[in-house]
This record gives sequence, structure tokens and C-alpha cells, in this order.
Amino acid sequence: MRLYYTLDCPEKKTPLHKILLVCFVLPWFLCMTIGVVSIHAELLYPRDLVYKGAFRMPRLWAALRIGAVGYCPKGDSNGPNDGYPGSLYLYQQYAVGEVSIPAPVISATKCFDSLPVASVTALPVNILPPGYTPTDQERVGDVCYLPAQGSQNKAKMHITWPKYWEYNDGPSHGWFDLDLSNPAPTSLWNIANFPNTRTAGYMCEIPSDWADSNVQGMNLATGRYRWGQGSDSRGPNLYACAPWAWGNPPSFDADVPAVELLHYPESNAWPSYSGISAGWSMAEWLTAGHKTAVIIAGGNCDSTWYGTDPECGRTQGPQGRRCKTEILFYSPEDLASVAKKEKAPNLAPYAIWDVRDFLFTNPDAICFQSPIDGGSYDRERGLVYILEGKSNDGWDNKKPIVHVFSIMDPALSEKRNDNNTRSISITAFPNPFNPLTVIKIQGLDVNDPDIELGVYNTRGKLIQQFIAGFSQRTAGFVWNARDLASGLYLLRVKEQKVIYEKSLLLIK
Repeated sequence: MRLYYTLDCPEKKTPLHKILLVCFVLPWFLCMTIGVVSIHAELLYPRDLVYKGAFRMPRLWAALRIGAVGYCPKGDSNGPNDGYPGSLYLYQQYAVGEVSIPAPVISATKCFDSLPVASVTALPVNILPPGYTPTDQERVGDVCYLPAQGSQNKAKMHITWPKYWEYNDGPSHGWFDLDLSNPAPTSLWNIANFPNTRTAGYMCEIPSDWADSNVQGMNLATGRYRWGQGSDSRGPNLYACAPWAWGNPPSFDADVPAVELLHYPESNAWPSYSGISAGWSMAEWLTAGHKTAVIIAGGNCDSTWYGTDPECGRTQGPQGRRCKTEILFYSPEDLASVAKKEKAPNLAPYAIWDVRDFLFTNPDAICFQSPIDGGSYDRERGLVYILEGKSNDGWDNKKPIVHVFSIMDPALSEKRNDNNTRSISITAFPNPFNPLTVIKIQGLDVNDPDIELGVYNTRGKLIQQFIAGFSQRTAGFVWNARDLASGLYLLRVKEQKVIYEKSLLLIK
């Protein structure tokens, strides 16, 4: 992983790996296990997100490039108790469908066919707004679930309708009902005072306490990056709005006020901005206990130009080579300062996470461009869903998949396992340890032969698998990590599609 931090450790005559463990890993571990708050405890970092695996779309969507996904906590109420409740709404041009969320699987070889398949819970339906005449310029924006707001009497899926050419801003935002047998899409409205090239793309929910304190209760965030077209944009953008405060729904082509939270004008470009092929397609506002972060995901290329690229089979348009796929981490406190006009909106992210190692698309290919097309967030369980819209290197069969990350937080871990009616206890002593620790697991089914036990690193790679019978699990067995490097490891116990985790910290 490629991470960039500007944190300092005290200078000591100690091996570097021990300095890193003492200054970074150990404080984090103590905070997670005994509630000690570290100096940066209010922010989530890439190290707080653990890769859980991926799943693929059903055959109906396998040949298509899905443009966006939106998590719905009310979906798939009859699904299995596997720790992944709810559903995902899939957004393609003019249509939305719904699928269940299977328990993800980590494929060491990145084999598409080895991934579990989401099942269809609602076939795609047309969600064209009433009276809307489509053109060849519409592009897929985003879908975002929000519970009932204002005078609404039920939850809605909010949607954006961007166009490729945005010479004249038109209505760009709307919503529809969760029941896809009768979605009742509304007419569209605008975000006032800001162009569609900066607003009509990704969306996410803003936590209500932050919204109430900083933007008068506007708890829908919306943004977009689009090069040119009068956008005056050289980086990702983000705005807070509350369309329900201006009608239920607002009238057609109404101007809905918004508050600027993030913007990089041409005169103040994002520091790593690479040019016209840069792009960001996902934003989520993460919360986990006392920790929080705003993440924006997308791509940034080493070389860009406008024209054709015959070698990569691309026609006229923005081109890029050797692109990175990154998640930018922003401080909500900084965004609050922008909302109050105490800071300029061209904020620097406090962390950058290169996530190419998780993607199925070959990240070393010369023609590689960021395949992230969107994402969503299960706030109750701390699960981040990231859509890789095209997981192969060709154009004929897109093979879209969804990657799943979980936030490391004790309360959220308990929520992720709360559908299981039994109480499972996992202990490790000592912990931290060097190099031996005794692991005990209480509460598993004595008659279940398919219990899976393994230790993984934080990138989701299996380090060691255990074969332990019921008596060994309850009495305790020893893990010897003498051949491993110091760091954080995860013990995972899988029983009947439910996964339990325990953090293990090795300090040598």
C-alpha cells in the first residue's frame, strides 16, 4: 500500500520497526481494545479499514458496466443471517435494479468466477423522470438512500442525472421510492449557484449532528469532477444541500441552495492533480464511534492528454496512462471550517490510500484507468462497498464486482455479528504478544465440522489456517508467529457464513 502521512515520532536509538509499532500501531490497538484515545483518535485512517473480500453481479449485469450502487438498509429483509443485511440498488443509464448482498470472499488469485454471486431482488426498471426526454448525453450519476426527511413520510433513493456535455446547466437531481414496482420518480431540480459539472455526480449522507451544527441541517452531500465545461475544477468537489426543504418534491428546474465544502479552482488545483483524465466517482461520510472521515475515491494518471489512444483502443476524448486508484481522506472538522468560510475549499487530504492492490483489473497495465465507478456505506455496521465497474481488461464483458471493507471498531464488529443468536467469545493471551499467544474460542457449535479458522493481515491475505477440533478451540491452542514481521493481524472465525474477528498485535 502507498500511504502518505506527516506524523513524527520521537527520535530514539531503537530499531525502526519498533518505533513504528510504539508510535502508531500500539496506540491504535490500545484505543480499540481498552478505550484509550490517541492524539488522532477523531480521524479514521486507511489502517482502520480491513478488506473483507468481493462478490460479483448476477448474469443479468455481468456484461454491463454498472455506473453506481446505493446501499439500502431496508432491502432483502428475508435474506440469510450472514452479517450482510440490506441490499444494493444498481444504477445504469435510465434504469435501476436491486440485488442482495452475499458474504464477500477473498480470492487470492483474483478469480472472478470464484466470487459469490448477488441475487436479483428486483429487475431493472425505467426511472426516467416524468416529461423527461433523454438524449445521447446522459451519464450515470449516483443513487443514495436517505430516511424520510422534512415532510416526507417514507425513505427515498436520491439520484443524479449528469450529462457528458454540460454547456447549459439543466435540472440534475431527483428522488424515487424504494419500491421498484412503483418507483414514482420525481421531476428534476438544480443545485443553485454551482454548475452541474461540480454537483451532479456522487452523493452521500451527511451525519445529522454534523449537518445540524455546520450547515443548517443540510444532510445530503453531492459533488462531481468534470474537466472543462466551465467547471473551473481541478479536483473533487462536494456540496451540502437539503432539497426536501424546498418542496416535496421541489418543483421542476427549481434552484436548491447548497453550501460549498470542497472545491479546487483552476488557480488552486489539487496538489496531485494530473490533468484531464483525473476523475473521482465516489464519496462517503464514514463514522465509527468517536472516529470519522470523509472519503472520496477515484483515479489520477501519470500522463494525460485529449485526443485518441489507438494502442489502448480508445477514441477521441480525455486519455490517461499508468493511472493510480486512490481514496482521499478528509477531515470533517476542516469541511466545517470551509462551510463557515474560515478556510478556503481547496483542502489537502490528511491521508491518501492507493487501493490498486485490491482491484481485479491489472493495475500495472499501460492502459489501466481507475475502474471505480461508485460506492456506498452501511453506517450501522461500518461496511464500505466499492464498485469496480469493469474488472477485466477487455471491453466486451465488463464483469462488475463489489469490494467490501469493514471499519475496525469493537462496537461495529459486534453489530456485524448481531444476527447470530449465540454468544461467541474469542480471547488471545497475551495480546500484544511475542511470538506466542494462546487462542480460545467459546460458543461455537460442537457439531459443526465446517468451522474455518485463519489469521489474516490487514490487506486480507491469509497468513495461516488452523485445523482445530472443538476441544482444542475451547481449551486453547497456541499460535506461533516467530516467522512473521511485527504488526497487526486478524484472527477470523467463520461459522455458517457468519464471520467473527479478533485483533492480534505482534511486537518483536
